[in-house]
Parts: sequence; C-alpha cells; structure tokens
Amino acid sequence: TNDASCWTCAAAARATLASVLGGAPAEAETNEVPSVGTNLDGLNYWSTASPFLDLMKSSGAWLPQGPGQWDTGEKLDLDEHGWIRSLPLTGPAKTRSAALIVLRGADDVWPAHARYVVMYDGDGVIQGYKAQGTATVSSDRKRRRVVVEAGDNGFVQLQIMSTDPKKTGNYIRNVRIVREDLLPLFQRGEIFNPAYVKKIAPFSTLRFMVWMSANRLYRPDGSAIEWRPDGGYDVSKPLLLTWADRPRMDDAFWSRGVPVEAMVELANKTGEDPWFNMPVNAGDDYVRGFATYVRSHLNPALKVHVEFSNEVWNWAFVQSKYAEARAREAFGANGNWMEWYGMRAAEVGSIWKSVFHEPLTGHAGRGRVRVVYNTQLHYRGLEKPGLETPDWKDPRGQHRRAADYFDEYAVAGYYGGHLSEDRNAAKVIASWNEPDGGFSQALTAIGTMISTELPDLYGYHGDRAREYGLDLVTYESGFGEQTPQSQMGNQAYTNFLIALQRRPEIYRLEMANFDAFRKAGGKLFMNYEVVGKPSKYGSWSALESLDQPDSPRYRALLDMRGSGGSDKPAHK
Repeated sequence: TNDASCWTCAAAARATLASVLGGAPAEAETNEVPSVGTNLDGLNYWSTASPFLDLMKSSGAWLPQGPGQWDTGEKLDLDEHGWIRSLPLTGPAKTRSAALIVLRGADDVWPAHARYVVMYDGDGVIQGYKAQGTATVSSDRKRRRVVVEAGDNGFVQLQIMSTDPKKTGNYIRNVRIVREDLLPLFQRGEIFNPAYVKKIAPFSTLRFMVWMSANRLYRPDGSAIEWRPDGGYDVSKPLLLTWADRPRMDDAFWSRGVPVEAMVELANKTGEDPWFNMPVNAGDDYVRGFATYVRSHLNPALKVHVEFSNEVWNWAFVQSKYAEARAREAFGANGNWMEWYGMRAAEVGSIWKSVFHEPLTGHAGRGRVRVVYNTQLHYRGLEKPGLETPDWKDPRGQHRRAADYFDEYAVAGYYGGHLSEDRNAAKVIASWNEPDGGFSQALTAIGTMISTELPDLYGYHGDRAREYGLDLVTYESGFGEQTPQSQMGNQAYTNFLIALQRRPEIYRLEMANFDAFRKAGGKLFMNYEVVGKPSKYGSWSALESLDQPDSPRYRALLDMRGSGGSDKPAHK
C-alpha cells in the first residue's frame, strides 16, 4: 500500500529503499532528456533569497504607529505607487510614525551589523528603528541619504518620523535600500543580487508565478480581494485588468507583482526562457500589452512559456472561485470552472501568438510562444473539460476545442511519502525511537511513492498529452512534505522533516523522480523554488540561504541538467 508497508515491514522497506537508491538511475525509455528549469522565490521580508539589490521592493507594508502601538490599523495616505504622502497626526491613535520591516524573521541568515544605505527623494525624516535593533549610523538630509546598521540578528527595520513637513507635496518617496558593499553595483544600474543570479543561472527556464502573485486576485486599483469569513471571496464581478493597471518599476513594493521590465531583464541577463503567469482577471488589453512588451524587449533567441493564472483547479486559491463565477456567466448555472479555465487559457494564448505573429493552433512547440495547460497530477479526468471545452463556440456556433490552442500539458512533480498526512503522524513519531531516528523508514516511504505511484501518474498524463499532441511538462516539482495540520505546534515534527530533506539520500530520490518523469516522455522539468528557509509550512526550496554552496537537492538539479537536460554549462 501507499503507507503501511513503509512503516511496518522492515525487510520490504530495506529492499524498496535499495531498489530506488542503489546504483545509477535507470535509463529512460526515450533518448530525449527533459530540460530543467525552476520557479523563482517569493518576495517578502523573511525570504532568504533577496533577489533584488533594492530591498525596498521586498519589504513589508507600511505600519502606522502611535505611542506604544506597533500597528494602529489606521489607513495611511498613500499615492498611486504606495508612498506615504502624509502621516495622520490626529484621531484616537495619534499616529506619529510609520514603520517598515526590511529584513526580519530568518535568524542566522543576514550578516550581523551589516550596513545599509537608504536613499530617498522628498523631505522628511527616515531613520533606523532603534527600538527594534536597527541603529542609525549617519543621516544627511541634504543628500537625502541615511546609513543604518543591522542588529546582532541581522534584522533591518526603518521608521518614517515625518514626511512633507512643509506641506508642499514633496513627501518622502523613491526609497531605495541597498547593502553598503553592494551599492556600487546598484549605482551602475544593476537590479539583481549577483549571489541570487548565480544560483539560478544553470537552469533553462524561469517560471515567474510567485513573482507575478498568481495566487492572489487584485482589483484594477491594486487592492487585493481578501477572504471574508462571512462569505468567502467576492468575485461576483470580472474586475478586468487593463495594461494601465500593471505593476510599475517605481511602485514602492513589488508585492502585487514584479514589473514585466524586471522579469524580461532577468531572462535576458541569464539567457533563460521566461515562463509568465497571466492574472486570472487579465483583460485582453492587459494580455496584449504584456505580450507586446515581451516581443519588443526579450532576446529573440529565447522562447516564452505562457500560462493563464496558476492551478485554477485548486479550490484553495481564489482563482478557482473566480473561474467558477465566470463559468456560470459563460455557460449557465452548471458551468464547469475547468472548462472556463481552458477556454480563457486558449484565448490568452491566442493573443500572445497573434502578437508574435505565430499560428494560433498547430503542432506543439513550433514557434517561440508555448501556451501551457495546467491540471492536477492525482485527479485523473479533471483535465478533460478544459481540453475539450464542449460548450465553447465560435461566432458561427461551431465548437472550439481549447486543446488545439495549447502546446504544453503541465502537472506538478512533487515527491513524498505521505508523511504530511495526519493519518500517518503517529507512525512517523513512533519511528523516531528507531536507532537512526526514523530516517530510513521515511526515506523508504518516499522511495515507495516514487517507484510505485509516480510512474503511473506521469504515464497517465503523458498519454493524455500525446493524445492531444502536447508536450508533457511539470510546472513545479520537488520535496513535497510539510508538517501535518495536527502537528503544526510540534516543533520536533517540523525539525524531523527539515532534517530529512537535508539527508544525502535525497539526492537519489530527486534523481529517481526526474527519471520517472523522463520515462513518461516529459520534456521540461521545473523545480519549485531555489532559495528559502524551511519551516512547518514546507521545505520547498533546494537551498536554505544564498550563502549555502550546495545541498543534495540542488546538486541533483544540476546533475539532471548536466546529464543532457540543458545545453547550458553546469556553472556560470
């Protein structure tokens, strides 16, 4: 079975583990080796990736503060790019400052007492948040430049004490926060942290799903649709975005999406194909403007993967609710959300191909634009409504099949051993009494899943892809275990899973997963993330910090690519 044999039969477990880990990975049934790409890491103040030199872009939101109050909850007066025009000085809370979290939440990652240069336009006072451990080293208001020093833990937090004091409209804006030793690079016009670029350089494709905030839904004014306990998400209106609503380079934060200019620049810099995720509420004007910018600025030698949103099948995300509402508008009360997803994905792909002057339908992978269809690995048959789109008609009433507009058929390629399931938590905890602390049993559980479940699943979707003339790809892959819901307060369980994904045996399990995908005829294997600190919510990244030189998981990704999955050199 999927779990019992992994926990109760030691002899069988040892045999299974040996079969998966022993020797070199088996040769694939096809001579083609998938290329290897990666998703990029999230932008937030606790991320250990720090992709951008300017840390302002990944900082937390402004926090209005009053005497003894960390966050008064007051609404700040912000301009269209998110800069504070004025601080409310009246009212019950009597706000006197606004805090900004730049780096916090990941101990032993950022250098202690490192210095950061804060540059800004406008008039006012900005300083280190001394009470939170960030000291102000120097402040030159004439040059509009402040130098702050991180505390013992490397955390950096700032405060705006006043802005536009003369009420002339010259408020503090265009804040840039750069580590002092990296300032020369920034002043030369560099955007990206070179340490991060080095980590992602070996891969063939960069998926910008997280950078594009594809799992959130934003209104045209930039505000997010939030979950309401009394009624879920309000997606009753289409809320279509136009090209004018896109994220901008001069936005204070890039939390609602990294601008297309920066993503294209990174693709050009690394020579890696970009994979863009169009917002679920992107109107035709937004899609056309985005595609036009990419066509005009992307290196013409690079291909483009285009995906409509992300995991629209997944009811954990707002985009599924949005798709359901639009399906009922398009197809009636019983409209299928996956059919609407397939239809809209085909429309979005058609706009891209029109902009690139390529045929809208035809053989997979012939042009530069590769339109992606995304479905769930374990749910057989879920893919059909979005591929067949039985209710989609052209203006003459003729049936349109969305699959004819796609090039790639994408599933996730996560591996694990059902260690995240509450039903197995007691067995996992009991295994810690074994001489090796339970690691061999957990590794065997993972190996069993890779050797018995994943080949069948990859094979099913490989057959479906070939049936429709599409290339099988993964959109995400990697170590898929996280602390079970029932154990979220059990730090020992989290520590066990974190230690597990650091084990040297994980290298072979990564390679075995890749090999199973290859045998199913896979063309492109996408890792989930590269650099990120593990937690109870998962060990999603191959490396835990930029300073970590290697890991079994990262080495496996390089060796997958080095085995023929990419013509790029192993190191840049």
